[in-house]
Amino acid sequence: MKRSFFPVMAMSALTLAVVAASCSTSKTAKSDPKQPVVLEYRFADGSEYSYAQTGTSEQYMDVQGQSVAVSTGSYMGFTMKNLKAVQQQFEFDVVMDSLSLNVASPMMDNAGSMGSEVKGRSFRMSLSNNGKPLSMGDASKIQVGNPMSGGGDLGATFSEIFPKLPLKEVSPGQTWAMSDTTEVKSSAMESTTISKGDYTFTGYETVSGRKCVLITGTAEGSRYGKMNTQGMDMVMTIPFKGTEKIWFDPSAGIVVKYESVMSGTGQIEVVGMGMTLDLSMSAKANLELLK
Repeated sequence: MKRSFFPVMAMSALTLAVVAASCSTSKTAKSDPKQPVVLEYRFADGSEYSYAQTGTSEQYMDVQGQSVAVSTGSYMGFTMKNLKAVQQQFEFDVVMDSLSLNVASPMMDNAGSMGSEVKGRSFRMSLSNNGKPLSMGDASKIQVGNPMSGGGDLGATFSEIFPKLPLKEVSPGQTWAMSDTTEVKSSAMESTTISKGDYTFTGYETVSGRKCVLITGTAEGSRYGKMNTQGMDMVMTIPFKGTEKIWFDPSAGIVVKYESVMSGTGQIEVVGMGMTLDLSMSAKANLELLK
């Protein structure tokens, strides 16, 4: 449905390229009758929500027989206000409440040094009722740290912020398949993610006082990226697979919580040098409604 972990993973992959070139508790609610619900976003005009997104990832690259590791951690808080809804499309003002991006590698340690500069910045975003961003306004102009040191911009970060929904009526126990393609152009890299997955309406759970539909799924796909590091063109290909959990409040039409665990093994090709670097990645991401 979405790969919110990829902005952090992409930043870390770029950091690896620099290194190479340089060298509330949920509880199960009583089950409702097996009545179908429609899974689609329905943000009311003037509604306002605050979310927190956290992520961690580990990447390993083989460079001339040596394993190079990069670890990342991120926290992002943001508030979004729905200005209007027109023909099942929503327009938001998004304000950054906080952001921190930590990158640690053998040649750099930026713990706590990236992200504070975007606090209070805002941009306009439009979203379809299945959760796919339609436009990002000036988000791509808001830089997070230095792209050469693992940073990026908010356009890439928000390109996959919400899980995609099937826009149809589903019943408890029902399973459905979904596929998606996401293209992102940021200051750090250009990328395309092609994914597919199988998802199941597992049941109901109560999260933060909201009765939610629990959706579980397995996903797989590939990520393709292009970047230029220190004057060298590089191409990244990473097949991935993993699991996802989504807690969706059907009465409000919003996601209350989202978790994903993904991993992949791929390659980075240094164009023009005849060099191919093997890399592996694993990541966890969590999006949660604060209020």
